[in-house]
Amino acid sequence: MKILIAGDSWGCGCWKDDKNIHRGLELFLQIKGHTVTNLSVGGYSNAQIYRSLKTVYLPDYDYVFLFYTNPFRDLLSDNLYSKYFDVPDYSVNYKDVLKIYDDLSSHAYAMFDSLNHPIHMIGGHHKLEDTSLTKNLISFIPSVREMFYTDYVQPKIIYVSTVFKDYLKKFDKDTIDVLYETYNVHDNLQNIQRDYFYPDGYHLNVNGHLVLSKHIEEFMNR
Repeated sequence: MKILIAGDSWGCGCWKDDKNIHRGLELFLQIKGHTVTNLSVGGYSNAQIYRSLKTVYLPDYDYVFLFYTNPFRDLLSDNLYSKYFDVPDYSVNYKDVLKIYDDLSSHAYAMFDSLNHPIHMIGGHHKLEDTSLTKNLISFIPSVREMFYTDYVQPKIIYVSTVFKDYLKKFDKDTIDVLYETYNVHDNLQNIQRDYFYPDGYHLNVNGHLVLSKHIEEFMNR
């Protein structure tokens, strides 16, 4: 099979001290005899992932697997802050945050769907919402964390410090409290099992990538 992987750091494999030590999913699929092209880049937003997919001819591949990331990253990569944060300080409430999230999510889905090719979506850094209204997006794994840990519920909204650090003064206090609480819930994975995840609670380790590769292999062989 010819396989294309796209995404953020979740598609990059495993690393230590900023040095890649294992290509993870990419390598495990290659070992099984597949030809794999990997476009993943650490820190990519959904908009950047979309643009990377635009550089290749998708029909050349039997399967495209995409690690969906946090929609808020598009604020940073595409400089959308003025659209949402050109407001008085301390005026953005949680309802506003939900609206921003929904806007960015809908835009990300529309971008990927516009590629007019089946894309198997994997919720890595961020959990997938419903893709049933799209034509080409397949919710392959809505949340990798929930796949591994059935008692874990991944929050819908996750605070991303690199994205919001310069705009904290725009949020009201209650919203800041809620955002940090969802961040803590998300971060608590590091306090559960570490069989499949790094101690950072964010990224798959080698064992996690191996299980994910087997899941993909079983799916492709049906």
